[in-house]
Amino acid sequence: MRLSTRTQSQQIDQIAQKEFGLSPEVLMEAAGSAVAEEIHSALKNKKNRILILIGAGNNGADGLATARILKRKGFTNLVCAILREKSTPAKIWNFQLEKAQNSGVEILRLSSDRLKMEIANCEVIVEAILGTGFSASLDQELLELVQFLNSKNRFVVAVDSPLGLDVDTGLEKPLALRAKLTVTFGLAKPGFFISRGPRCVGLLKIHRIGFPLQLLRREAKTHFAWGGRACAQLLPTRDELSHKSNHGTVQLIAGSSEYPGAGLLAANGAGRAGAGYVYFYGDSGIYQNLQMIPEVIFRDKKTLDLKTLDKESCVIIGPGLGVNEETEKLLRELIKRKFERVVVDADALTVIAQKKIWPLPTTWIVTPHAGELSGLLQRAPKVLNADRFGSAQEAAVLLGCVVLFKGFRTIVASANLKMSGVVLAGNSGLAKAGSGDVLSGFIAAFYAQGLEPSRAAVLGAYVHGRLANEWCKEGKDIISLLPSDLTALVPNLIRKIREQKQK
Repeated sequence: MRLSTRTQSQQIDQIAQKEFGLSPEVLMEAAGSAVAEEIHSALKNKKNRILILIGAGNNGADGLATARILKRKGFTNLVCAILREKSTPAKIWNFQLEKAQNSGVEILRLSSDRLKMEIANCEVIVEAILGTGFSASLDQELLELVQFLNSKNRFVVAVDSPLGLDVDTGLEKPLALRAKLTVTFGLAKPGFFISRGPRCVGLLKIHRIGFPLQLLRREAKTHFAWGGRACAQLLPTRDELSHKSNHGTVQLIAGSSEYPGAGLLAANGAGRAGAGYVYFYGDSGIYQNLQMIPEVIFRDKKTLDLKTLDKESCVIIGPGLGVNEETEKLLRELIKRKFERVVVDADALTVIAQKKIWPLPTTWIVTPHAGELSGLLQRAPKVLNADRFGSAQEAAVLLGCVVLFKGFRTIVASANLKMSGVVLAGNSGLAKAGSGDVLSGFIAAFYAQGLEPSRAAVLGAYVHGRLANEWCKEGKDIISLLPSDLTALVPNLIRKIREQKQK
C-alpha cells in the first residue's frame, strides 16, 4: 500500500487541480461525502447528537461539507462549532460555510466552557480542525481541547488526520486526539502506522476522492505499508517435484559458549521458514545443545573456510558471535569474497559500527534495533525512534544496503530503491532477548529461497510480527511469549498465509 507524506499529500492536491482540472469544490465535496458515508455506516441511530469541530482552513471546510451532507442523509441532530476563523476567510471556506447555512446546519461560535458543555451533550464528535498540514505543536487552547476529548468516552471521527498527530512520524505534538475512526483522503499517511499513530487513528478508512491513480503512483513513491495481502504474495511456492537443494542453503555463523541460544534460535527459525539446508558454524561446546534441532548440520567454527563456502547460499553472521577481531575479520572477508546474500545481526552490527565497515554490498541485509542503529548513526535511540522512516532510510544510504529497523513497527529501507516500508504486524510481546535471532533465521530462509533482499526482509518481519499477533489472538498474555515459542507457531501461520495467497 502506498503512503503519502505531508508534503506529498499537499503536492497531490495541488497537481490534481492544476494538471487534472479537479477544482477545490469538487475535491471538497468528495471529501465531505466520504466522511459522511463512513459516519452513516458506523452509526445505527440517526438521532445521535453530532458535534462537528471546524477549523479555519481546508480541513474545516471539509467539515462544513460533511455537516451539510450528513443533514441531507437524515442526520438532523447536528451542529457545527467554529473554533478557528480567519479575519479574511479563504473563498472555499466561505463557500462551504454559506452552503452549510443555506442547508439549515446550525453554526455556533462557543466559548471554551460552552464548548465543553456541548461536547458532554453529544454522542459523536467530528474533528475537522487542522488536518494533515499540521506540523507544529498544538497551542494551549487546542491542547486543552484534546485532553478534554480524550477524557470522554465519545465516538470521535477525525477528518483526514487526528488533531495533534504528526502524519509523517506518528508523534503526538505534544498530545494527539484518540479517534475511533479516521477518514483520510488520497492515501494513508506514514505516521498512521508507527509510534502513537495506530492508537490515535483508530479504524482507518481511505478514500481516493477522485485523485487519479496515475497521480498517486507518480507522487507517492517513497513510503509503503506491507500488510497481510501483500506479504502473502511474497511467500515462496514449491513444485511437487522439487527437492531440498531447490530451496536454498542458510550458512549460520553465530553462537558462542557465552551465548549458545542465539544461534540455536536463528537456526530453528531458518529451518521452519523453509530453507532446504541449514548449516551452523559455532563453538564446539554448542553441539550438544543442537540435539533439540537434529535437522541442523553443525560445523565447528574453527573449520570455517569462506573460500570453500557456497556463495549461492545465504549467510547469517552475528547472533551471539561476540564483538571481537574474529567477527571483524569474517565480515571483511565476506565483503572481499563478494558474498551477495548476507544477513547481518547483533554482534556483527556492533562491529560494523565500531570499525565503520561500510559501504556494504547492496544486496546485504542489516537488522538493527534502535540501540544498534544508534551506534551507526551516532544519535540517541529516542531520536531515531522519533523518525523511524527517516532513520531507516538514512542508515540504508550510509551502509549502501537494505536496512531492517526493528521495533514498533519494523521499517525496511532500501538504498537502491530509495524507498521505505512499514510492516503491519507485531506487538511488544517480541520485546525479549532472542526474538531478533529468530527473525534473522526467517529472513535468511526467505532470501535463500530466492526472494529479493528487501522482500525477504519484509516477509521475514511480517511472519515474525504476525506470530506475536497470533499468540495474543489465541488468548495468551502478551508478556508470556518467548522467542522459542515463535518457531512452534510457524506451521499454522504459514498455512494461513498460503491460503490467503490462493484466494
